[in-house]
Amino acid sequence: MKTFAYRGFDKLGGRARGMVEALHPKEAREKLAARGILAEDVVAASDRSSLVRRRFSTERRAALYRELGALLRAGVPAVAALDLLLEAHPDSQLNGILAGLRDRIREGESVAEALPQLAPETSPFEVALLQGGQRTGQLGEMFNQMASYLEEETRLREGILSALLYPLLVIALAFIVAVIMVTAILPRLAGLFAESGVALPTTTKVLIWFGGAGRLPASLAIAFMILFCVWVAFRLRRSTRRAYWERHFNRIPLFRRGYCLVVTIRFVRTLVMLLRGGIALVEALPLAARASGSEWLASQMQQGSEAVRQGRSVPDVLAESPWIGTRLPAWYRAGEASGDLTGLLDQAARRFQEQWETLLQRFIRLVEPILIVAVGAVVLLVALAILQPILSLNQLAR
Repeated sequence: MKTFAYRGFDKLGGRARGMVEALHPKEAREKLAARGILAEDVVAASDRSSLVRRRFSTERRAALYRELGALLRAGVPAVAALDLLLEAHPDSQLNGILAGLRDRIREGESVAEALPQLAPETSPFEVALLQGGQRTGQLGEMFNQMASYLEEETRLREGILSALLYPLLVIALAFIVAVIMVTAILPRLAGLFAESGVALPTTTKVLIWFGGAGRLPASLAIAFMILFCVWVAFRLRRSTRRAYWERHFNRIPLFRRGYCLVVTIRFVRTLVMLLRGGIALVEALPLAARASGSEWLASQMQQGSEAVRQGRSVPDVLAESPWIGTRLPAWYRAGEASGDLTGLLDQAARRFQEQWETLLQRFIRLVEPILIVAVGAVVLLVALAILQPILSLNQLAR
């Protein structure tokens, strides 16, 4: 039995869409016809081209992982747990993902293989944790850990947005005022300045040019910058290029410190969970590296795990790994010496988390006044460009 997403018309001619279980599309259409629904399209829910729109946000993933983890830890099989969640969630968007995941599991796929196919928003970090949970037999616990991480990530993102909301509003307002002054007010005053013969300062000439002949080049430059940012974001999403970009971003001091902490936190937390789940260290290292979100670290750690198999010490491998090499080896040696490796690594992860939160708060406190001062400088520049010729006109009138 498979789940099919359909789109069509009901008896009254209105649009109808939803899901129906059947053995094949023909039977699905027959069941819909018996309900009085004329099916326009019928697609398997497990198909990536399903008619059900699947936007799996961070909040939705966290809620689903929390519920699914609780059911799995209670001993409910995966398919039965998904059946329960399908009955509990009337939302068709979430049901499309749940039904597709259930069908793929019935066909023999693992959760780690099926979920990214149905929800492209699933990060490599989540996929690596799912793979580790399947290998350790603790998939329910991994779902719970993933939910906690995503909830923490959501709170952090909301905190950043709340802290930057005021300066962003100020910037938006200042930008609107500057555009109005440059495009509407200055062009009208330009003729008056030309007739009076007042010597215009350089800033006024530049702004008049932007408001007139330079409007098109400036718009094209802004459009080019936006397209360039979109292009960079697209390139970063490609796994084959992310490692290349990471090597270049590693040269930026502020980015290097912040990203180093984020990667290290993810790596250490995942490594602790895998080791506690019974996975061998040489297998846990590349999995934890994949879960860190850094393609550069993942590629290097794959080679590092092979070196550990051949007898090289783990601290030496960690010391040569990108992002984590400057922070983690000392903690690992202390854990080996104490006989409580996972406990020391867990403490290290909490310590790195505190450092990351401190760094983030400092960054926000630094950026906010800088943005406000920059906005004030732009507004002052525009005001002076308008006021200086006007003051010169008053002096001529006297």
